[in-house]
Amino acid sequence: MVNVNVYSRFYALIMDKISDLFKAQKLDFLEALEALKKEVRTQGEEFKSDIEEKIDSMYGEIISSFTDVRRENISAEQDDQYLLEIKNELNDQWNMLDGGTQEMLPIARYLHEVSTQKAGIGAYPLAVLQYCRCLENELLVKIYQTRNPKGKTFGGLLYRLRVLSDGEKNYKNRESEYKKLRKFLERHFDIDKLLSECFLVELEIIVDYRNKAAHMKPLGSEDADKCRKKVMAGLRDFLNAV
Repeated sequence: MVNVNVYSRFYALIMDKISDLFKAQKLDFLEALEALKKEVRTQGEEFKSDIEEKIDSMYGEIISSFTDVRRENISAEQDDQYLLEIKNELNDQWNMLDGGTQEMLPIARYLHEVSTQKAGIGAYPLAVLQYCRCLENELLVKIYQTRNPKGKTFGGLLYRLRVLSDGEKNYKNRESEYKKLRKFLERHFDIDKLLSECFLVELEIIVDYRNKAAHMKPLGSEDADKCRKKVMAGLRDFLNAV
């Protein structure tokens, strides 16, 4: 039987901490969450499966909320430093980025740095998810030509690109939709680069990182570093196809 008292404490703990996220950008709640997860594991399988599922779900929501930090939460000195690093890495391609992506990249660097300071308590998914959201935003905005396109996701777009890459035999009962999308991409992008196996595999790796971060899978410093490199390479490759 589920221990209602432990669940109530978990719920109250998280609710109390959420209000701190935008005020002080504290990651201390992660330590409490990790401690609670250890406690959950001692309660038996029925309790564990019920509560850990709720923890995973809420953790994803918390990460998504946390990564909505705005640039004004970062000091001017930090912001300048992050921008310089990113601009040096992207060179002239920085000016090709959507404004939303330009806003999110310094935040990803900030979260990466804070995660390193809090290493060992599960903070890295914050940085990993934000890096992935940078590339996700760039792809969705430029391909669907609107911000936050309803019903469109990173994984869904990757699936559509993979179907286009594999050819008309996979269009099935959505032939009209895929032909319309391919025609649009041919007009606005270098479709050979966009549908290249190398680029699609790159996107698959990044989507996998995103899913792991959003579902509380173990991620560490090495994962965050590799994800950052993959996302920056993905941005460069995508912009080369624009």
